Order: sequence, then C-alpha cells, then structure tokens
Amino acid sequence: IESKSHQVRLSGRLIDLSPREFTMLEELARHAGAVVSKDKLAVRLAPLGEPVEFSTLEVHVYNLRRKIGADLIKTIRGIGYMLNTKADE
Repeated sequence: IESKSHQVRLSGRLIDLSPREFTMLEELARHAGAVVSKDKLAVRLAPLGEPVEFSTLEVHVYNLRRKIGADLIKTIRGIGYMLNTKADE
C-alpha cells in the first residue's frame, strides 16, 4: 500500500481501488491481524461528516475481496473486519 500515491500493489500488480476502498484497506492494514470495528471504519470513510451506512461498508468489503482475494479480509460477525495476516485461515 503506497499511501502518498494512493496505489496498491499485490504481487507486483497494480490494483485499481476506489478512494473509499483504498481508505478501508489502508485502515485494515494499519491494524492488520486485529479486528477493526464497523463503527471505526464508518467514521474513517465518512468524508466531511457524511454518515456511512453499514450496508455501504459491506459493499466495499465485497469489492475489496474481489480485487485482492477473499481470504485476506475476515468478517468478525457483529463487530467488524480484520485483514488476515495468514492467507490460509
């Protein structure tokens, strides 16, 4: 994850992410291996105080999984999401 250029590379390949997908992945990576609550992600994704619905978070997670691999983002039911540091789990 290249924060300054807002680029993500996976195995050397550039991954095209929307601004919100990038911000979500960056937040999950910042806390890799730990659960990030839906509330915290919603606040992080809310530009200029606009609320972000949990259903919107789910859509972004779905899109991220399609782009980077479903095994990398784990859902912790009722709490939030975690960037899996062990892709085989």
